[in-house]
Amino acid sequence: KPLFLAVVLTLALALLAVGVLRIFSGGAADGDRTAARARLENAASSLDAYEIDAVLKPDENALVVTQTLRFTNTTGSTLNTIALRFYAGAYASDETSPAATTELFDASYGDTFSAGNVTLAGAWWNDKVTTAAFSDDAQTVLTVKADSAPGETGVLLLRFTLSIPECAHYFGVTDGTYRFLNVLPVLAMYENGAWNTDEFSS
Repeated sequence: KPLFLAVVLTLALALLAVGVLRIFSGGAADGDRTAARARLENAASSLDAYEIDAVLKPDENALVVTQTLRFTNTTGSTLNTIALRFYAGAYASDETSPAATTELFDASYGDTFSAGNVTLAGAWWNDKVTTAAFSDDAQTVLTVKADSAPGETGVLLLRFTLSIPECAHYFGVTDGTYRFLNVLPVLAMYENGAWNTDEFSS
C-alpha cells in the first residue's frame, strides 16, 4: 500500500509539473506559437507603421525628428494627398494653443505665453522629394503630395524640428521635465471620401 501511494503521489506531482510548464509556456507547442506569430505578422502587414528617430537638444529646447510612415491605401479611392494631424503646431499661438484657454493659461504658462513651433525641413514620398504644407491657420493639418492607388503601399519620410514651449501642458517643458503627448504627426482619419481635418480644440 505505501508503494501504491508513492506511485500515485509521483504521478500527481508529474502531472502538476506538466500543467505548470504548460501555463508558463502559454500552453502551446513551439509549432503553435510559430503559427500564431505568422498569423499576427500577416495581419499586421497591411497596417500603417511609424518609425521615429528623435534627438532632444535641451540647450535649445528643441526636438529634432526624422519620422517614417509606411502607408497602405485601404480607402478604396485613388489619392493624391495624405493628411496628417500635427497638433504641436497649435502651440505656436495663444489663439490656437489648447493650453491658453482662460481656465488653463496661468497653470500652463504662468504670466507670459511661450510659443512652441514646428519647422519642417523636408518631405519625401517613396524616396522622392515631395511638397508638404500646413493647410489650416492653426498648423495642425499637414497635407503632403503623395499619389497612391487603392491597395498600394508607400513610404513617407518627414524631417522636422519641434521648438518646445515653456509650458506645463501636453507639449512643453517645466522644471526640466519634457512632455511630448500627442505632438508627433499621425495619419488623419479618412472617412466619407475625405481626410478628416476638423478643428483642433482643447
